Amino acid sequence: MTRIWTRVFVLLVVVSFLAVPTPAEGPAQTSKQNQKVLRVTTRLVEVNVVVQDRKGQPVTDLTRDDFLLTEEGRRQEINFFSKITNEPTLTPLKPLPLHTFSNRLDLQAGAPKSVIVILLDALNTEFSDQIYAKNHIVKFLQQIQPQDRVALYVLGSNLRVLHDFTDDTRSLLAALARFSATDAEELKASQPGRPPTSITLITPNLGNAPMGAPAPVQVGLDTYLREATQRSADFYTVNRALRTLDALQAIANRLSHIKGRKILIWVSGSFPFYTSLGGGDSTNVIRGQQRSLAPDMERAERALNNANLAIYPVDARGLLGPSGVNLNLSAEGSVTARAPGNPTIAEVGQLPPTQDTMEELADRTGGRSFYGNNDLLAAIRRASEDARVTYLLGYYPSHANWDGTFRRIKVKVERQTVRVLCRRGYFAIPERPLDEKARAAMLSEAAANPLDSTAVGLTVHLDDSDCTERSLIPLTVEVDPRDITLTEKDGRWEGSVDFYFVQASPEGRALKVVSQKMRMRLSRERYDEIMKVGLSISGKLSLVRGADHLRVLARDGSSGGLGSVSLALAPGEPLQTQ
Repeated sequence: MTRIWTRVFVLLVVVSFLAVPTPAEGPAQTSKQNQKVLRVTTRLVEVNVVVQDRKGQPVTDLTRDDFLLTEEGRRQEINFFSKITNEPTLTPLKPLPLHTFSNRLDLQAGAPKSVIVILLDALNTEFSDQIYAKNHIVKFLQQIQPQDRVALYVLGSNLRVLHDFTDDTRSLLAALARFSATDAEELKASQPGRPPTSITLITPNLGNAPMGAPAPVQVGLDTYLREATQRSADFYTVNRALRTLDALQAIANRLSHIKGRKILIWVSGSFPFYTSLGGGDSTNVIRGQQRSLAPDMERAERALNNANLAIYPVDARGLLGPSGVNLNLSAEGSVTARAPGNPTIAEVGQLPPTQDTMEELADRTGGRSFYGNNDLLAAIRRASEDARVTYLLGYYPSHANWDGTFRRIKVKVERQTVRVLCRRGYFAIPERPLDEKARAAMLSEAAANPLDSTAVGLTVHLDDSDCTERSLIPLTVEVDPRDITLTEKDGRWEGSVDFYFVQASPEGRALKVVSQKMRMRLSRERYDEIMKVGLSISGKLSLVRGADHLRVLARDGSSGGLGSVSLALAPGEPLQTQ
């Protein structure tokens, strides 16, 4: 492991990481090596494909030559191909060494090949529907198989991890039992009720209004109340949309490194945005003011692109009547009948049906949508069945138009009577350098995220044997160099990594942030060495009083890819994973 040691400035409470040394010898000499490195800066698109026969059983004997992949109608060369099953590993990985923590699931014991995240969306789901959905999730968890790796997340005022990936039914059920349904106050506030009408009764026949008609002042007040009520509803709608997009981005970042089938079963009673992601105007018109959600949409789009995450929306309301009434509930239930439409990121008031949004989400990401059916258990089980056997196709697009447009993908199999399930395309989002404001926002979001990001592989080692005093922590951070963009220039390979060490309070408030940029300008020999044995940095970190946990982050300076690892800081005790 290539290691760079650091100085410790205790009085300044700063850890300074030195840049990688740059030996003078050896520019690149072979075209073969040049081609290898140029691939580092080429955009790889990966497509996870499910192929099933007419009975819904997976087709397991396909090869690369059986697939035809096109983008915008043009055939693409399949550069990488693999078949992935969710069968248990015959030789399971050993647990990580003591005081060693990683954001890579494939380095941890019981590493999954394919994963299922069940997101119970309490932010966008009525109280009674949360209970209904929870009961069906319990039934699913009681039937999971040894090859299933399931995680339980809840979206409420923030994104919470009930349980990370496991095949332990009892542990998952115990975690779900700790979830209690809550009143969806923001969902109710997003649906404006009728404004007060008492004003129309206290000023009859005022002014020049005809007999029996409301006076001008009366009409003005009524209009004001209606618009005020609508403005309030629009505010909560946009707030729910932003928090939902943040949750999708966090989950996608968490799963980006896994190569197998990645399934997000999103159990929700409403979907607070219209999923014309990037394909249309993402400006939300709110009664005379413009609220652009384009940056938020782009961040979510980028994360979903990179993660190749298949979304399976499941309508928590089950079977609905024509007017949107949940037929699973008795007349005594305190559920207000609601139309299928939901607040969107399109213009408020022009609301597409929930089912349309669900279909679009599933279609774009290669999942399936489930609605209008009482059997939520069957829907969740069907989603998990799609992870049994999948094929991963990787290719380098032949186009150079990274302008944010949606690029349509089609995958065909040269075999009759099979059904192919994969994402419909991706957004060709250009790489944009981050300014200081964007960097600060990225850091703040990543530090507060309850899930580790995995776009950059990180492993953190803590050395308690060298810890002479509790206020100083010796640590080594290993970075997977394959996740760092290194560009060849004049026989050297250049790139950079931004490191952040965030110490936070139990409430999640950042108490101390140490940051440092590592710049690299490598000779060919140095590049080969790092790619072979890896890259690490070491030093001692000064703890601050009141710190409850530490989050280590690394960001690729070129692509913006992010990795993070969280550690708990128990005062006076050995460090533990969070």
